[in-house]
Amino acid sequence: MRSPPVRLLLVVVALAIGLAGVSAPGYAQSNNDRRRELQEQISEASAAEAAALADLAEIRGRRAVIEARVAELETQKAAAEAKLAPLEAEEARLVAEHAALQAQVAATEAKLADAQDKLDRTAAGLYMAERRGAAYDVVFTAEPDEIVSQQQYLDRISEKRRRIVDRVTVLRNDLESQRKQLEKQKAAAEALAAEARAARDQIAALVAELEPARQQAAAEAAAEETALYVIRSNKAQYEGELAAMQATSGSIGGRLRARGGSGGGAPCEARPVPGPITSGYGPRYHPILHYNRMHTGADMRAGSGTPIRACRSGEVIISGSQGGYGNAVVIDHGGGMGTLYAHQSQLAVSVGDFVQAGQIIGYVGTTGMSTGPHLHFEVRLSGNPVDPTPYL
Repeated sequence: MRSPPVRLLLVVVALAIGLAGVSAPGYAQSNNDRRRELQEQISEASAAEAAALADLAEIRGRRAVIEARVAELETQKAAAEAKLAPLEAEEARLVAEHAALQAQVAATEAKLADAQDKLDRTAAGLYMAERRGAAYDVVFTAEPDEIVSQQQYLDRISEKRRRIVDRVTVLRNDLESQRKQLEKQKAAAEALAAEARAARDQIAALVAELEPARQQAAAEAAAEETALYVIRSNKAQYEGELAAMQATSGSIGGRLRARGGSGGGAPCEARPVPGPITSGYGPRYHPILHYNRMHTGADMRAGSGTPIRACRSGEVIISGSQGGYGNAVVIDHGGGMGTLYAHQSQLAVSVGDFVQAGQIIGYVGTTGMSTGPHLHFEVRLSGNPVDPTPYL
């Protein structure tokens, strides 16, 4: 399983280090290498945030599949358990009946043995009486006062033997029937036991598959929570930076207004960087915040370190770190017109300097709220940003 939370946490660390570094006041030009390193971390963090959103979508997709499988396994397990319950009850009933039938067979076997013994004794008695022949005309019975003839005695023994033979026959038939029933019941019990074992095995297999699936679903849920937390933290950081940037923008506008002057401004006499406009003035989908907001300038394509030139002559009124603008220069051209050059890697002018059109004032970078090297260029009239395109 992939581990987006680890990477996302690294994103937070990079953002924390990067944003803290670029917003610190008094950042010296001698630290340009460190500045570039921090800005690279911010760029990587911005790209990683986009990847984090993709990871989050993937996590949710995997979690949905796993949870669907868990639900399916739960349903199968419930069905197997519902099937097992009556099987176990029937199995218990058959076991009890089997035990009772075994006892009945044992009792019948004992009765048969007793009857057989009696039969053997009567047969022996009859044989002995016949051997005596006519030597004895009378015999004594078990009762002292009862004297019967030999023939009567033989008749009685024969009758008793007949009754015993009938009983033995009945007992043998009963025993045969009971044994057949016992075998039939044993086969049914064994089949039922096998079915119950299969149901138990199915439940055990489902439980074995279900537990890891539950754990995986829980892990995916935790990963989703972590991803959401990190993304929200990143967004909160960027929104805080945006608020600071808006405050900075308002402050810049206030300083330009305080210097006085009004008018429609004049066209640039020099293009700040040679590259084209890649993102114009107006509402746009913010690449870091991931929602639409006003873009108060024009982003111009330029590689890191490209010289930035003043579009007109004027006085530098701001040169330094300006929150989300990163390292920025603001030039007052007079007549209420000012220009702003943001995200510079290195500043080449200081507050109070008077610059000429086309003079190098700094170098392209990616400081502040930036996803990569470029120049963010603004034109301000009476402190308010306007579309800079007509002035270029």
